[in-house]
Amino acid sequence: MPIVIQSVSLESYLLWLSSQNSPPHSPLFLRASYAKQLLTFPTSRRYHTSTPTPSLSRAELSAKVVTPEQHEVIVGSLLADMSAIKPAGPKRNTRLTIGQSKLNLDYLLSLSTLLTTLIRQQTLTPDNKLDRNTGIQYYGYKLCTMSLPCLNIYREWFYPQGIKIVPTDIADHLTPLGLAHWYMQDGSKTTDNGVIFATHCFSEAEILLLIQTLFTKFGLNCTQQKGGADNQKAIYVRRASIPTFIELVSPHIHSSMLYKLPTK
Repeated sequence: MPIVIQSVSLESYLLWLSSQNSPPHSPLFLRASYAKQLLTFPTSRRYHTSTPTPSLSRAELSAKVVTPEQHEVIVGSLLADMSAIKPAGPKRNTRLTIGQSKLNLDYLLSLSTLLTTLIRQQTLTPDNKLDRNTGIQYYGYKLCTMSLPCLNIYREWFYPQGIKIVPTDIADHLTPLGLAHWYMQDGSKTTDNGVIFATHCFSEAEILLLIQTLFTKFGLNCTQQKGGADNQKAIYVRRASIPTFIELVSPHIHSSMLYKLPTK
């Protein structure tokens, strides 16, 4: 049942909500946890994780390369929350961006460490968004890489017509490490101890390609499920495949994301 607020200030409501003691993972407990972060969140502070590095020359930027580990992380992240952005122009290069809520700050910091050679300064900038439908303000941080020639391939690969797609050869590049980052960003544990991936931005054909990839490459038995709006689909990993899924991703799950893992 939705909570209705009448004639009360937002601050008063948040103070009341944050004081509620409810069972973990209950709707009220989750609302209370979010209320606490709203009451303490710095709305405009940058989060510095390292000292600035000197500006790089064009030759130094061109010499940058993506390591095999970074490639695996980027592939999994581009299936989820990461974007590859390239301004118009023949001499412009691509940068990668990803935003996460404040609750996932520790994970985002670990991601900045993995991508550290692609980042001029490990600075997370505030990424606050207002949901115009609900009026709720969401608070988070965003990580951006440098604009680099070595990242152009990801824009061409995932955005051939300017809209994100699932590349047809995704099976050649998705690894357990990439699968773990895909799950940490866009996956969740279901009430029946299954696993679900939010794939709302992809077409049905692309979702079927991902389901085929998960089965042929990792032995994961998956199905489509409705998710969000009527025309949106999600990928559900059947319970019989959960032990295999856990074995694949658990070595790569950040400690702050362990709560997402189902039990065997």
